[in-house]
Amino acid sequence: MERLKTHCEKYFHRCSAKAFIANLGLSVEEATHVYTTHCRSHDVSFQELLMGLHFAWKHPTLLEGASIFKMSRGTHQGLHWRPVILLANYMQEIKMEHRHHNKIMTRGSKAFISLMTDTSDF
Repeated sequence: MERLKTHCEKYFHRCSAKAFIANLGLSVEEATHVYTTHCRSHDVSFQELLMGLHFAWKHPTLLEGASIFKMSRGTHQGLHWRPVILLANYMQEIKMEHRHHNKIMTRGSKAFISLMTDTSDF
């Protein structure tokens, strides 16, 4: 968990619990669970996970995303899709019926991760 927070601090000005959720849409605990459960086994790095979560949450332009993650637009474009596609295909914890719950359950058949939403998306 601390490694993910440390990695996040490279790209975002602050990495408090609230700032983490504001920038990536998941809490540190949820993002750590996503990384250990889904990303590590598919060789997705912390940086790629952060880029994918940020893209899925904020929908930045290519220039904005590249600027935040301090890389060229081409590199950013090549790296942020892999974790997005991976999570869309393999991750079953995000369930729409739990989208307004502000908690995480990682064990058992009822495991889910809250998908924080705001009304600007609707």
